[in-house]
Amino acid sequence: MKRRSARPFGSLLTAALLAVSAGCTQHKPLGESIFHDGRGEHGRLAFAQGPKWLAHGAFGCATCHAPDGTGRTVRAGKISGSAPSITAGALLAKGYDRQLLRRALAQGTSPDGRLLNGYMPRWSMTDAEFTALADFMAGL
Repeated sequence: MKRRSARPFGSLLTAALLAVSAGCTQHKPLGESIFHDGRGEHGRLAFAQGPKWLAHGAFGCATCHAPDGTGRTVRAGKISGSAPSITAGALLAKGYDRQLLRRALAQGTSPDGRLLNGYMPRWSMTDAEFTALADFMAGL
């Protein structure tokens, strides 16, 4: 019995795997990566306050505020709470501009100076990271 070469199949399999992996390794734009995964220019963004589980995975704004920013009820074990909408329209209606949004993200204060919920992380971002995030959120 004549043995057939596995090379044609192996070449096709290699080509298919390369094509699939190329699609999987495409990086999200910076603002989208921060919003969805909490990943900035150099990996995971640092934060103060907020839930401790946030540090154990790729969690960003979308984790609580929904992938489209419309807000939702968040449950973690026996704790649940409401994360408000952070779409561009909702933020504008609440009085946020870019400067006040940055202050809210870094210091946890609303436009009128009230402290945001203690579960809201206080994110540490570079200027470029904040600009990318704000630009992404402007499209929500």
